Amino acid sequence: MIDSRSCFNLGLVDREKLANFLGESDFDELSNRLNQTTNSAYEESNYDQAVKNNKFNSFPMRKKNSSKANRQSQQSISKSVNFNGVMISQDELNLNIRLSNNRQQESNRLKSLLRSNFWPIDHPIRKYLWKCLLLRQNTNSNKENTASNSHLTDTSLTEFEYNKHLNQIFGKMREIDISLPDFVNMNSKQDSSSSHMNYYFLNNKGIQAIKRILCVYEYHFPHVTYNPGLVSISSLLLHYMPEHEVFASLCYMSSTKEHFIESKNCWDTTCSVFTKLLKNYCKSSYDTISKYATVSLDIIFSEWYWWLFDSLSFDYLVKIMDCFLFEGQKIFYRVSLALAQQFSRSLRSENLRVDKFSLHHFCQSSTNLDSIDKLLKVSFNIRNLKRSTIKEYYTKEESKKKSYTKYDKNHNTTLVSIENNQKNSPTRIYLNETMTSVLSHANLCSIWNWIPQRLSTCTPNMLFTTEENGTSLNTLFNVLDELENCLIVIKTFEDEIFGAFCAGDWNQRKNPKTLFFGTGETFLFTLSPEKKVFKWIGLKQETKPNQEMFIRVNTNKILIGGGTREGLAIKSNLLEGETNQCDTFANEPLSRKKSFQIAILEVVGFNNR
Repeated sequence: MIDSRSCFNLGLVDREKLANFLGESDFDELSNRLNQTTNSAYEESNYDQAVKNNKFNSFPMRKKNSSKANRQSQQSISKSVNFNGVMISQDELNLNIRLSNNRQQESNRLKSLLRSNFWPIDHPIRKYLWKCLLLRQNTNSNKENTASNSHLTDTSLTEFEYNKHLNQIFGKMREIDISLPDFVNMNSKQDSSSSHMNYYFLNNKGIQAIKRILCVYEYHFPHVTYNPGLVSISSLLLHYMPEHEVFASLCYMSSTKEHFIESKNCWDTTCSVFTKLLKNYCKSSYDTISKYATVSLDIIFSEWYWWLFDSLSFDYLVKIMDCFLFEGQKIFYRVSLALAQQFSRSLRSENLRVDKFSLHHFCQSSTNLDSIDKLLKVSFNIRNLKRSTIKEYYTKEESKKKSYTKYDKNHNTTLVSIENNQKNSPTRIYLNETMTSVLSHANLCSIWNWIPQRLSTCTPNMLFTTEENGTSLNTLFNVLDELENCLIVIKTFEDEIFGAFCAGDWNQRKNPKTLFFGTGETFLFTLSPEKKVFKWIGLKQETKPNQEMFIRVNTNKILIGGGTREGLAIKSNLLEGETNQCDTFANEPLSRKKSFQIAILEVVGFNNR
């Protein structure tokens, strides 16, 4: 007999708001109704204990070796049965069985069932449906790529292991108001009105659970640097799943490569792909929107993802999720194309003007939209829009964007042309705070807001300090020659703290033909008495050859920042240095005095977790 279950995760949702949405006058009555046991037709059957106890695949299946269970199964699927007050059809019971079968030939039939069935948002089937879909997708993905996310095994997805991850990251502070990771929180720093933080019917406990989930996700998937939509997806999942299972779901979706955006470039590419799809598959809608547009089409269509998560009603989103968890991002493209089609028809009749928010306003009005079943029918009737077609569009648009990347002409090194956003939320750095005598945790957090995004998930590691390793230049080079990225930090006898982030292969110093080396990610900074950063001026303007001099080494000193003068020069005895304004960084002198005495010099590297 199955334990009592509720359709919604009632401890984490605002039951009053949810009851109002469902048209229930008494949310306590709603809670009691949702807490009733699941299908009474299942309760008489015996289930395999191993399946029942499975931590993720909790959609119960009958024992294969039980003839009584098989007879009951046949009787159940031959007619509709009462499932928690809702009549369940033969198709739905067949779906239960088919979800446990990962044979490729079942995929089309399963996809058809998911597209054609419209279970209410409080239907008990969804609590198990989503988990089974994700597990099925993950199994298929692992067959194709057994190395995918090998650091996350099935055992790491249990509730016990998830709590261990929380203790690792937050210790006993998990109940405080945790900040969202930066990869989902970037938009809120630019415009609070477009932060896209959609928690739907979650209460305060639910919102804190989302923040914990995404912080653990950030720790295990540091390569994901931009995906603001993950808040909305995680929140939808948390309405129906426990916290640790939502984390497991995100891990499973990440392993398929069909569900998630992972970087800003990827995000921008998807916007370009949507524009191309609309132009090619719904040309009349594209032309109509173009005709009435008062802003750039790129601005209008960059919101395509948020037409869904910011503007559609919760019941629409839940049904879209049913299909998304099986088919991936293709569903989002299809539904947004259908919304654009419907919106364009309204333009022809009302002669409206179109700006960035017009489609949002259209989607938010229930009088404008078709019912969810009609909307999905329109989206699925877009012919020949296959996953392979979307991939082909994506590859082409990605190649175009790469052609705009700046290059260092002298060293043929790819440069990142977009500066990182300054992060308003506290930066999480996993470190031993006693590792350095110069840098405090606060100073490290400041530096971590300046370094390239891909390194901000690394752990700082002390590699050299004159306090312990002495002042030999050869000893310092033995450390630097192994690095491509490092921090050089100096503390003077006047308690000034400043230094440089050096991006480039230090082995290039040995090439007699190389005068300067390094890339445009290199920068100078000061931490005390003031915190300032001086990045390469080429990130903001066209440069001349004397403004592309990043790092130089000779027998007398190490130079960082060149031109008519040297930004930072460290003499070979590692006890003295000089600083000036230089052409490469257009910096202020880092010290109050042009020449300074070095009390401590440290080199900090970057370790992947």
